[in-house]
Amino acid sequence: MPKFEKLRIKTGLSNEQMMSLAHLLGAEGLCQCGRFLKKTDAKYQLGIFPPPGAPLGANWILMISYCHSCAMAINDLLRYINGRHKHPEADRVRHEGK
Repeated sequence: MPKFEKLRIKTGLSNEQMMSLAHLLGAEGLCQCGRFLKKTDAKYQLGIFPPPGAPLGANWILMISYCHSCAMAINDLLRYINGRHKHPEADRVRHEGK
């Protein structure tokens, strides 16, 4: 029986991404919820790549800074979605139709 691997690759950030991240970490501004984030506040970054067929093309990444409360809410949502869509059968059994 073939063994399937998860589709994931860990790579380093490009120079532009590193500069953008450094700018977000050292900047002051508003979180998505409206809370003011100072330079010294804890900030959590989320990077979003465009989906296939996005109107702006595929050469961009959206980086967003969140406060601790928003980051924990996003984390809880992702954990909820992951748990809700889990299936008791193994992936290879489901995909092979056995």
